[in-house]
Amino acid sequence: MKGQVSIVEAITVSIVLILAFNVLISTGNYQSKWNDAIYSLSGKDTLVTIDRIGKLNNYAFNQTDFRINFLLKAESTRDTIVKIDVQGTLKEKILVACNCTTDQIAYLQNSMVDVKLNNRKVNVDVCPTNLVNVSSCSSTQTIPDVLVIWGYRDFGSNIATLANLINHGVGIVEIADIQSSQVDVAQQRIFGLVWNNQGNYPSPANPDSPSKPGYSSKPTYVSYKLFYHLPYTLTANTIGGVPIEKNIQACTNAALTNNFMFQGTNHQFWICGTSSVYFDTDGNGKADMIVTPGNTFSIGQSNFKLNYLEDNSKIRISFKRDYKFNDFVSFNNNYNKLSPIDGDTQKVFVASGFWDHANTIPISVSIFNSTGNARVAWIADFSRNGLANTGDDHKLLISSIVLSASNKISESSGNGQISSYINSVDNDMFEVYRIDLKFIKPF
Repeated sequence: MKGQVSIVEAITVSIVLILAFNVLISTGNYQSKWNDAIYSLSGKDTLVTIDRIGKLNNYAFNQTDFRINFLLKAESTRDTIVKIDVQGTLKEKILVACNCTTDQIAYLQNSMVDVKLNNRKVNVDVCPTNLVNVSSCSSTQTIPDVLVIWGYRDFGSNIATLANLINHGVGIVEIADIQSSQVDVAQQRIFGLVWNNQGNYPSPANPDSPSKPGYSSKPTYVSYKLFYHLPYTLTANTIGGVPIEKNIQACTNAALTNNFMFQGTNHQFWICGTSSVYFDTDGNGKADMIVTPGNTFSIGQSNFKLNYLEDNSKIRISFKRDYKFNDFVSFNNNYNKLSPIDGDTQKVFVASGFWDHANTIPISVSIFNSTGNARVAWIADFSRNGLANTGDDHKLLISSIVLSASNKISESSGNGQISSYINSVDNDMFEVYRIDLKFIKPF
């Protein structure tokens, strides 16, 4: 009987202890991260796979192609929202708000209507804007990538707006001729300009040339690379025969022709079939040189490369170092004697020689200023004698400035698991960029 009581007591005590532990010690609720791990693994597998099949660069800049030709065929990405972003290089679409005339907007759009770099197309949209409420040029973005201001403006009432855009990574490009009295607080704070009080411009004027940056961290580095590597598009649209001289081989095909204008002179070219381009190098209306894609050539003292011949009607040409412009900064001794406000001559993108014999004060034609996340640039107004009198060299120059000022960080929104991958490409220009692949749960 006593033994039975002891067993009952033991059982009762055990039950009481178990209940006490459950009350006093909470085990909590723990959630595993298996879903996140699965998405992370799927993201890494996806990036590695498209890299190994040689499509990484294509899909990174073409969401539609990526979705149709890969995502819809991949079992692991079904029932998942997948978004790909690229950081550190030119975006797939660049929005440029322009405080400009209608003709200036058309000029900018025409200069960048068919940008192609490293086998990918960069779409550039230019829209008009005022400086009170700057247009984003899109219903999907709240701010543009670049703001262009063509012509001098008094920024007194707009300095806060411009500063706010810069803080959000928007690049600003000013194309203007500026007098000493106009270098106010806004020009100093936003564009980093100061009047340098030098004497008269040299006569005759020096040619203008892009200045080689000392380091890749300098604000002019991307513009310099783009100017000398971005293939500039020339379209031929007039059918005609190819008159030749200097015993070059005749073109037996119907040819399309147009002009390549630089340093104030037109040089006619003819696209002959699918493999060669004829050039008139001396301006007498007759072709005297034949160039095939991939080869360099010279016209006068300037060197170029024929990067591509496309569709029998389009060629893409890159300018080679050290190209020189006909001077467009020293038209008047009362204008454009500007220097970087901090004295950093590495911020001078284009120069026309030096003010001093020691070569320490550049005659600045274009100056960059890095402010936080944004690139800001000023350039003398190369169009003061009319847009029709500008050349293809000017179009490439302003394109390289605007594109380099564009925001290279894609906007990312929503929750999701991100997998990143570093890629490099070197067809036209060496680029290193990061691909962010985001997997988002739909529910």
